[in-house]
Amino acid sequence: MWCHAALAQPGGGGGISIIHVCDENLVAIQRADTSYSWMVLKMDGHDPNAAIEKSQIPLQPRYWYQHKEGVLSLSCPTGSHRIIGIHGTDTMMVDLYNIMGENGAGISEVMDSLVFRKGAFSFDCGYIDQKMIPTRSRGITPSSFIPLVEAGILIEYNFIPSKFLLEKNFSASHMLELASQCVYEYKRYNEGIEWANKAREKGLNKVDDRRARMTIAKGEEGLGNLEQAYDIVRSMHENSPDAAVYTIELELLKKMGRHQEALEIHDWICRDGAHWNISSRAIYRAAYLNDYWGALNDWDQIIDNIPEKYMTDRWMGSNNYGYAYSQRALVQFRLNNPSKGYSDFYHSMYFFGNEQQIPTILNALDSLDRRGFNDPKVPLIRAMASMRAGMDYMNSDRQKEDAYEKALKYFDKVDKSYRNFGDYYFFLAEAHFLYKKYDEAYAAIQTAFKYDDKNPRYYMMRYVIRIRLDGDRKTGADEDRVRSNELSQKAKYPIK
Repeated sequence: MWCHAALAQPGGGGGISIIHVCDENLVAIQRADTSYSWMVLKMDGHDPNAAIEKSQIPLQPRYWYQHKEGVLSLSCPTGSHRIIGIHGTDTMMVDLYNIMGENGAGISEVMDSLVFRKGAFSFDCGYIDQKMIPTRSRGITPSSFIPLVEAGILIEYNFIPSKFLLEKNFSASHMLELASQCVYEYKRYNEGIEWANKAREKGLNKVDDRRARMTIAKGEEGLGNLEQAYDIVRSMHENSPDAAVYTIELELLKKMGRHQEALEIHDWICRDGAHWNISSRAIYRAAYLNDYWGALNDWDQIIDNIPEKYMTDRWMGSNNYGYAYSQRALVQFRLNNPSKGYSDFYHSMYFFGNEQQIPTILNALDSLDRRGFNDPKVPLIRAMASMRAGMDYMNSDRQKEDAYEKALKYFDKVDKSYRNFGDYYFFLAEAHFLYKKYDEAYAAIQTAFKYDDKNPRYYMMRYVIRIRLDGDRKTGADEDRVRSNELSQKAKYPIK
């Protein structure tokens, strides 16, 4: 029955896991057993009655019900928490203090077992190791109860705190927290709206009142009352238009089919010229208004203003702009500009790390093939797409090897006229490199230099290849890295 594998908490370890929760007969309680009810409350301080009122919010389900072959387990994050178990007329309450904090080693504390026992207790998790308590006693069980009490780790209260459970003692901020959890976590919209209204009646500061109104709007949206939700959100613009409020308005207008009004809001948001806002408008134009020319203008605006540093730094570029080319390609095909569309797909594949666009690109290419479209760039696009798709970390070694072989076949199909420039060999080197074929990668990138010896991207590729090689070929790796940085600052190298 004893287990020593901790359930790591989000953020790098920390927290405590109670592996088995048992009844008074030491039988593991099943997750489906409805005769027991459990909740975990976050505590603030060590006062068993008053301090918990500040934040006695039930934790999200992911923190407290863990599955282990149907057996009930509990898990608390770092800090101090109260576990409450109710069975019939009996209540067990355990306050866990000094729970292990987050740590770089990803280690979490473990309590092997918690046996249901009527009463209220405090358990100091921080002193288990210091007091040299045996591993098999790391729990609240009949056999460990007395040793833990004698060690001062487990203390039994002479009463069961209950004041914190009375609604009249709830603060307005706590009511708002309950409202948020009901609406956003548990989807109990009516209950959440009720708590938010009670919080507003009790009195909230300006910031929290705004949050309460937003929670009510979200609850109305969840109930399908879109007009009521929209009216609430619209009323939240105070002295001037609020971009955060507009973002929520957009979602409601989209659900109500009021797309022209939504586009007007997009226009207002795009005044700052931020590419992520313009891209949202472009996608909205194409998806909901069939305004492909407007979408094309938006994508042109983004791509025409890509800073040179993002073109040279392919990692940074993929995170910021790589998606723009593939999205513009889809628009080009809609506007019957296949040559420009294929060119944009090729450009999008240039950005390393742009894997999230691969399924879109491959599906579009398949559709275009069926419609009879073709272009000399297609084999090279498919080669790079296959190469990137195969690198999914979820793929097995066999799947990665198959993707590599598939990519090489597409590289072989590339028309000779498209092999007479350095980027063909640059991408071929990348394919070999990603699949750890470093000798082949080195040979390919050396060929690329025959076509262009001033391209900073080629020097950076040769650098990352060289540092994985031995002997003379490794010599000069640092010089390649320095040369790449120097060239990237002196000249522009657009995608060809």
